[in-house]
Amino acid sequence: MGFSFLSWNIRKFKASRARTKKVVDLIKKFKPDVFGILEFSDKDVARRLAFDYFKDYDFGITESRGAMEILVGHRRSKFVQAIFTQRREFNAGSIHLRPGAILSVRQKGQSSFDNILFLHTDSGTQNKDYQNRQIMFKKIWGLNKGLKNLPIQKGKARLVVAGDLNTMGKSGTVTATQEMSKLTNDATKNGMELLNKSHEKT
Repeated sequence: MGFSFLSWNIRKFKASRARTKKVVDLIKKFKPDVFGILEFSDKDVARRLAFDYFKDYDFGITESRGAMEILVGHRRSKFVQAIFTQRREFNAGSIHLRPGAILSVRQKGQSSFDNILFLHTDSGTQNKDYQNRQIMFKKIWGLNKGLKNLPIQKGKARLVVAGDLNTMGKSGTVTATQEMSKLTNDATKNGMELLNKSHEKT
């Protein structure tokens, strides 16, 4: 038994009705059971998504001082239990960065949760941007360990991280390729793995 999910950084999504409809049509084309939209900045559009276009989904949205949030929707009939929470520790201590959005879902016949963390890490190549990303990545490893150690989950909880990780390196010292290599190695050391990409820029 499984489910599908989609993550999309939609680039400052404060949309007209025409653009909203195009976004909706593309999401519906893939029929995801769970989807996350990053850089979502219009709560009026969120209401239209919930009440006009995705009536069989429930939604959660992060809240921060930033202008752009993460909106997460899940198909109501797919799961017997779904819990949405925002994880403020993923803003790396900066009130201007959005928190992570985590959806924990349990399907019929399962005792453990599958957890999807939608994350938008700090972008940029300056030292502070790079350091913020490294802090955020370390939070992933800690969350994964914590979930697996929950007694009620009996080591079966799964964590998937999706979103825009902005692995663009650090100016003059770390290339984007080197940052990706470090992320891959750190994931392996912490019992996780990076999935293969079908497109270079995804």
